[in-house]
Amino acid sequence: MAIPSENAPLRTVRLAEKDQAKLLAALERAGSSFDENANRRRVRVPLNGTVIVMIDGHNGNATKYAVVPRNLSSQGLAFIHGQFVYAKQTCRVVLPTLRGQWVAVKGTVLHARHIGGIIHEVAVRFAETIDLAQFVGLTPEQDERHKRERVRSGLPAEGPLDPGAATGRLQGHVLLVDSLEVDRRLFAVWLGGQGLSIGEAATPAKAIEQFERVAPTIVLIDVRSKQGDGLEFARELRKRGYAGPIAAVSSDEAEATQAAVMAAGCNAFLAKPCARPTFVQMIEQLLNFDPALSDPTSQTPIVSSLAGDAQMAGMIEKFVAGLGPSIESLAAAKRSGDVQALQTVCQELKGSGSAYGLPPLTQMSRLALGQLQASTPDLVAVGRAIDDLIAIAKRVRVK
Repeated sequence: MAIPSENAPLRTVRLAEKDQAKLLAALERAGSSFDENANRRRVRVPLNGTVIVMIDGHNGNATKYAVVPRNLSSQGLAFIHGQFVYAKQTCRVVLPTLRGQWVAVKGTVLHARHIGGIIHEVAVRFAETIDLAQFVGLTPEQDERHKRERVRSGLPAEGPLDPGAATGRLQGHVLLVDSLEVDRRLFAVWLGGQGLSIGEAATPAKAIEQFERVAPTIVLIDVRSKQGDGLEFARELRKRGYAGPIAAVSSDEAEATQAAVMAAGCNAFLAKPCARPTFVQMIEQLLNFDPALSDPTSQTPIVSSLAGDAQMAGMIEKFVAGLGPSIESLAAAKRSGDVQALQTVCQELKGSGSAYGLPPLTQMSRLALGQLQASTPDLVAVGRAIDDLIAIAKRVRVK
């Protein structure tokens, strides 16, 4: 078996999305997870998606968990967890901002209460007050209340927790190609105010017309368009010499679909439905796209797009250090023909690559997984994909 990467977060709550939603709704009806009256008065907002929580152990090591968030306030986070944790344990909560970046916030476990089975609800108190508007969209009423909270805490009415974490306005033209108008509008709204110009097309044919009029910086396609094959459109763009980044979205998360996306010349894949921070983060990463980074034959060093984020520096350094054992595991599993071990390591790298600002690692892992999980694997193609993944991983640097 391959050696599991110590950098991969542990998922301790394995519930379907609809069951998670039911559980969160039931907890919301039951009341606040914080017992203190002062906290009850604070603005608390739902937080969708996955949050990374690193809980410090008594031996000085931290265990990383991918948890299900319940709600967020300016002073804490409540989340669902499949393990018991003790009050007063210190931790770090890694939150995705609305601009697609990540901010690590120090905190302390306030309490953990048993819900049912192995599931607990955990409340964490932050060491410093955050600006909620940096992480979630607030209603005008919530925004006004939140600003008053910050002023009472001796902070400016608004502003990011870490000024260095917020980037300037983005530049470029995004072409959205999706037969569903509601999805095109949603993505356009999510990118609104970022400084990007946006073009929309319902069909690949209309998209080609726009493509010829305005050269896009990024192209976003729906894989299973009702009015044309999105992947065929991606292949057509490559035939026309377009070298810019292409991202694909789909409700089909099968590894075979993701591998087909990459084989068609796309540079990123995102499953529908997706959260706004994840979507914006993908766009920001693609704006820094360099074709050489995804070329296994290139010698260009690959550095995380989040390398300039002081909050992420330590985590990225640890992740890069952990790539050595992963490379050794891939090489050993390839020599022994251990398909299961190869799938395990590829799956870990696929999930971690983009999270640490290394999309080429995720992209090549998807390609390898697609070859490994084919109904009749081509051993020559599998070996080539693993060699390419190892080549990409070896080029990753801290800075």
